[in-house]
Amino acid sequence: SADSVKSITQTLQSLTTKQPRTSISPPFPLDTLTGSNLEEEMYRELRESWSQHCNTENISLKANAEAVILQCRRDVDRYLGTTKEYLKTTLSPDASSKDHWHSNSLSFLRHANIIPTASHSDYAIMACYPRHIQDFNPILSDAAVELVKEA
Repeated sequence: SADSVKSITQTLQSLTTKQPRTSISPPFPLDTLTGSNLEEEMYRELRESWSQHCNTENISLKANAEAVILQCRRDVDRYLGTTKEYLKTTLSPDASSKDHWHSNSLSFLRHANIIPTASHSDYAIMACYPRHIQDFNPILSDAAVELVKEA
């Protein structure tokens, strides 16, 4: 859900600390070049990059960062598995399932190659283009389609 994504994002953002640079920036380490336009352009870009590097805040990770990142990964894997299972059962219910009164009809349409069975790449397509949701289960109500969009 959106709350889960926000929670994980906040957790990851809390792992860093930013401190402004307090020391004086060291001088640019390369000598001035006098040559072609290409050399001058490269020198200018390197000088700008050096200046940006010297003026960027110091960013460091907290001591427990590795453990927190591993926990976030486990959480993401769990959320992803739950979401995939929900999409699978909603978009491609098993014909033997008693939860869906129309599962036999959908199974017949899939065997006749009239509607496709959703795959992992199809889930990604539906996330980007929700109008394709009913391609995989044309019997879904508008309310059910909205629930799938939220997943």
